[in-house]
Amino acid sequence: MIGEAEIKAAGADKAPRVTSSDLDENMEHVEYVTHASHGGQVLRWAVITTKSGYAVVGRPSVSVSPENDNEKIGQKVALENSINELWPLMGYALKEKLHTMKASIAEGGYTELDIHTHQVHEQGGMSFTFYDGKTVRVSGLDIRESKLTPRQIAVRIANAKPNEWVTL
Repeated sequence: MIGEAEIKAAGADKAPRVTSSDLDENMEHVEYVTHASHGGQVLRWAVITTKSGYAVVGRPSVSVSPENDNEKIGQKVALENSINELWPLMGYALKEKLHTMKASIAEGGYTELDIHTHQVHEQGGMSFTFYDGKTVRVSGLDIRESKLTPRQIAVRIANAKPNEWVTL
C-alpha cells in the first residue's frame, strides 16, 4: 500500500483527496463476523460502520487449510478488504462535494460545506481553507461575542469582494 509520505514526496497531494486519516476518522465502529464453513474453513468479514451510519463490508479473509487460521491475521485481512471498499465510496462523496462547491461558487459564493480544513493559531485567530484552495484568516475579533460561528465568519469573508467591508 502506498503511504502518505510517498504521496507527498511525489507531489500528489496538491488538490483535495481522500487520505488514510480521512478513512480512519470516518470509521465509527468495526465489527468482525466469523463463520466456520462445512469444510472447516473459517471466514471473517469486517463490517465498518461510518460516522453517517452506513455499513461497508469487503471480501472475507479465509485460510485454505483450517490449521493455518489465525484470528488476529484473519481480522487484519478482513479489515483491509473492507477499507478497500470504503476508499471509492469516500472518493465519490468527495467528488460530489467538490462538484456542489463549484456550482455554489458559480451561483454566488461559498458555503460552510465548502470549508475543507481549519486551523487554530497559537497567536490567536483561525484560518479556514476551502476545497478550491482559497484560505481565509479570521483574527482580531472576539468570536465568543459574535452571533456567527467562526465558519460562518470565514464564509462571509470569502464571499466579500476586494476592499468590501464585511459585517459580522
